[in-house]
Amino acid sequence: MPIYEYFCQQCRRVHEVVTTRASAAADVPCPDCGHGGMRRLMSRSRVVLSEQTRTERLEDPAQWAGLDEEDPVALARTLKRMGAAFGDSFEPREVDQALEESMDAAASAPEPDEGEPE
Repeated sequence: MPIYEYFCQQCRRVHEVVTTRASAAADVPCPDCGHGGMRRLMSRSRVVLSEQTRTERLEDPAQWAGLDEEDPVALARTLKRMGAAFGDSFEPREVDQALEESMDAAASAPEPDEGEPE
């Protein structure tokens, strides 16, 4: 079964569409916003790796040698690479939103008492 990639011009996301035949993927609505003006993309060839192989590649110390924890651009790039390795495609705004939510949750959490372990 062919898998086609489509770009939604409304919400600017890329979606994969699996069809039973090539002609069936002619007019596909966007699964996120419902817009019908999706444009078919030329897909890249892919190699399917097992989760173990992807994990082993991320565990390689050479992958982390040049990472500067103080550089938000480098951290965002690393998060995108990690997400892509496991099949998640993070948009920069999604990463920013997740970080904001995490920081807000940490800021609103009650402070532990001095004698109480964390």
